[in-house]
Amino acid sequence: VPVKKGKWLENLKQAQVLYSSERVQKIRGLVLFLIASYLSIAFISYFFSWSIDQDKVLGPTSELFRPETKVNNWLGKFGALVSHLFLYKWFGVASFVLVPVLVLRGIEKLVQRRVHTISNFYAKCLFVITWTSLVLSFFFSERLFFMGGGFGYFINAQISNLIGNSGLIALL
Repeated sequence: VPVKKGKWLENLKQAQVLYSSERVQKIRGLVLFLIASYLSIAFISYFFSWSIDQDKVLGPTSELFRPETKVNNWLGKFGALVSHLFLYKWFGVASFVLVPVLVLRGIEKLVQRRVHTISNFYAKCLFVITWTSLVLSFFFSERLFFMGGGFGYFINAQISNLIGNSGLIALL
């Protein structure tokens, strides 16, 4: 049955009204707050359990989620996987910057007020995440790879390949 154009637009407008309602915005704020809490617990737990859980999260996901596979991350298998993704594969310890960002965004949604200028704040956070990942990876890539993460390690390797280690140090 073909959908009339006017009906589709009407449904879209109703969805926008529902999405922008105060109740939905407060739920979004609470969800962002809960995600920030989840990430912070998973990240902190990673520091204590990474060496024990690493072989499990580096293997196939189907093996990780088998009932007989045990992990030591405080938030279980999904916590181990999420923290491994953020800390080992992506931005390392710099991923902790995401926690206050999500908390602030959640507070904004809960109180229905802007706390900061969005574009300026997110640009600064992106810079801090990138720069911190690169610097920590430069100093800790041999022993504690997760400090700078995969992003920092591979970007450092590329920059070092182009301009050498002394050029990388000057750039950082």
